[in-house]
Amino acid sequence: MQNNCQVRIYCRALGSAFLPPPPASPSGQEQAKLVTFENQRVVVDATLTAPGILALSEVAYPGWTVRANGKPLTPLRAYGLLRAVALPAGQWRVEWRFEPVIAYLGLAISLLTAVMLVAAALMRRARGPRGAVSL
Repeated sequence: MQNNCQVRIYCRALGSAFLPPPPASPSGQEQAKLVTFENQRVVVDATLTAPGILALSEVAYPGWTVRANGKPLTPLRAYGLLRAVALPAGQWRVEWRFEPVIAYLGLAISLLTAVMLVAAALMRRARGPRGAVSL
């Protein structure tokens, strides 16, 4: 499977998630390495010498959560479209997971409906057919 995701680090004042960041970091020491790229999970190892923004070339679709070194963070949008997260200086393992709450809610409703339909069918079968004549 070919991986088309790009990872960039932008060091800049974190005033707006819609900022157009500079193409290179001020110190040049920032690094980002894509460790895992799966359908519902992306892991990046990042080293920052100053606070910055880690941006993925992936659309910021609702349902993505982000953790850095196991701590939950608030996902941002870079350029109003791409997934990003603000990080302080240091070494970080950033893990993005796709956990859409609405999909889990839909699954729960579907399962509940299926259980209710099976229960209704079993109750109807136990009562016997309507209009049956006993001899």
